[in-house]
Amino acid sequence: MTCPGCGRTASGSEPPARCPTCGFPVGQLRMVLLRLYMVTGAFFLSVLVYAAVVALVRPEGAAQVEGDLVQAAPYVALGVAGALFVGMMRWAQVAEELTPQAAAQQVVIQAAMAEGPAVLGLVAYFLTGRTQDFVIPLAGSLVLFATLATRMPRIGMAIRRYMYRQWEERRGR
Repeated sequence: MTCPGCGRTASGSEPPARCPTCGFPVGQLRMVLLRLYMVTGAFFLSVLVYAAVVALVRPEGAAQVEGDLVQAAPYVALGVAGALFVGMMRWAQVAEELTPQAAAQQVVIQAAMAEGPAVLGLVAYFLTGRTQDFVIPLAGSLVLFATLATRMPRIGMAIRRYMYRQWEERRGR
């Protein structure tokens, strides 16, 4: 990881807690960023588990409900995915600086939004027993996760700027 204080890149497999040149807490920054990626990965992994459940479990004795509303279930879930996509795009502007807590809140909310269509698709699958009722909303979830993934570097830079400014203010005293 590159130190935002002096631009020095830490060498070795385990970066030090503080930059040896300027003293910036690179270890703390690294842990904050690692937690955000772990939370996002956990939400994404849950969607993959849903896909494995659909692939391995055939809903015997499922309601096999018929009707116009049930037939439209995957498309309703895809519509929800579209609405969530619009909601995530409203967050497209990442603040110049983000506290680690604000960034974590933002990432958790967006990851939960990305997982939503897959959950609705899983419910539709167990109601109807048709795989496409899960696959269509799953595609919506994957698009939402891809959107979040493209935003993660900007969120990381905003945290980095915030932590650097805080460090500068403490160092200036």
